[in-house]
Formats: sequence, C-alpha cells, structure tokens
Amino acid sequence: MKRKSSFADWFSSNLAFQILSVILALLAWIFVNSGRTIEQKREGKIQYLQIPKGLVFHRTPLKEFKIDLTGSLYRLRSIRDEDLVYVVDMSNARAGANRVEIDTDNLRLPLDVEASHPNPKFFNVHLEEVFVRNLPIKPIYLGALKEGFAVSAFRSSPESITLSGPRSVVSKVDFVELEIPVAGKDSSFSLQVKPRLNLPNSELTDSVMVEVDVSPIRSTRDFANIPVMMMGAADPTKIKITPSMATISVEGSPEIANSLEGQLKVNIPVDSLKRGRYRIRGQVDLPPALRLVKMEPQTFIVEVLK
Repeated sequence: MKRKSSFADWFSSNLAFQILSVILALLAWIFVNSGRTIEQKREGKIQYLQIPKGLVFHRTPLKEFKIDLTGSLYRLRSIRDEDLVYVVDMSNARAGANRVEIDTDNLRLPLDVEASHPNPKFFNVHLEEVFVRNLPIKPIYLGALKEGFAVSAFRSSPESITLSGPRSVVSKVDFVELEIPVAGKDSSFSLQVKPRLNLPNSELTDSVMVEVDVSPIRSTRDFANIPVMMMGAADPTKIKITPSMATISVEGSPEIANSLEGQLKVNIPVDSLKRGRYRIRGQVDLPPALRLVKMEPQTFIVEVLK
C-alpha cells in the first residue's frame, strides 16, 4: 500500500511540474514575440475638413489609403482602424484640382510605431463652385389606381425643388422626379414625399408635400338609334311620335356607359294629352355616374288622334 501511494504522489507532482513548464514556455513565447519588431500593412481613412464656403467636391474624393506600419506586435495590435485617420485641411483650397500629399508625421501613432510608404503618396482633390437651381417637379405615379379612376390634378408645396451641387452636374438637370404611390387609390389624398436624385455631391430640398386629386374617369359615349317610347298612354294605337329614334351622348364612367348598351330609351310623357298635335321634350333616365350631354332631336312631334 505504501508503494502505491508513493507512486501516486510522484505522478501528481510530476504532472504539476509539466503543466507549470508549459505555462512558462507559453509566457516566454508571448513575451519574445510581443517585443519583436514586425511590419504590417494597414488601411486608413481620409477626412476632409474646412472646405471653403461656396465650393463643393466636383467628384467623390479619395476616401482610403494604404500604409506600412513597423513596430512590436503588441503595439500594432493596439492600433484601431479609427486611429488611422488622415485629416486633410481644405481651408486654402480653390476651385479646380488641389494637390494633397500624405505626410506620415501627421498620423497620430505611438512613438514606437513607424509609418511609411503611404499609397498613394500624392493625389488630387477636385473642387467646383456650388450652383443652385429651382427645378420643376415631374410626378411619377407608382402602381395602378382603382379601375375607373384617374389622377385629375396634382399640386405640390413647394412648387419647385431646390438643387445645389457642382455646376457641371446641376446645369444638366431639367426637372426632378417625385415617386408617388397610387396603387388601389379611388379618392384624393396628400402625403410628404422625399425627392430622389442620385447625383454626386448634390443636395435637394428635404421633402415636398403633394396633393393628388383622384376622380372617376369621365368620357363621352354616343348612342345611336335609341327608341322613343310613350309614357302613360291609355291607348297607344291613337298616338304617333315622330321621329321614332334618337341619338344621345352621355358623359361619365366608361364602364357604366358601356353597360347601358341596348337598354337606353327616350321617354315621352303623353298621359295628360288630348286630341291634337304637340312638340314635347324627350326624357332619358341615367345612372348618377352619367350626365346627358346631348340628345338629337331634343323635342318630338306627338300627334293624338281620335
């Protein structure tokens, strides 16, 4: 029993020694490598400040650059992406091409980290005078209105959109499109719309209030050979109406007008007439969505016989 116990004690103490050795070796490796000087390629951001009033970027400027950093592994790992920002002071810039040089001394880096070989080393920033225009609005209706309806009027506030940006870009624009959703609409509505115009370095009026009038589609439909009918006749054989056919024109919903094909008639009231000859205006019964525009003839000759 004593022999077995002493063997277990030896194994436990030896295992603890092995674990301690591994930990010490790992720490030594980390210490040696963290202090070793290495070179690392990184990307940095470019920030432009103090752009003179009245000037704007003619084209999108360079936003990133590459650079070599030399230092200890520990130090390089501590440098965040937001630390690699190169600030370009544009306060003395003018319209046209402005040459910029990346000076590594202007990077805010630890003293024991060296920056070198910026790529690019030089580049141009193109500026142009700001040009402002008031442009008309062109509504673009997205989707289909409810069947039988159409846009009858459009209003906006403001009535035009202000666009500012590089003269070479803004001068080529004649109008600004406003996308207005109208799918399924059958009544007038208003809403706030944000203009969309994908132009480089340009700005638009923030938003536009639009009013869209939606009304039933109204068209004119002519019907020929409409029968003329007498109303209230005690004995139709004793009454004669001339002419016996008429032509009418109605205005309103095309769908409703088309549904009246073969059903229209001109009515002539004759119930109180005595023997004689009369000129009486015809009557046409129409749905509320339709309006009588014209009837030919408007009056009819009615003869009441014995």
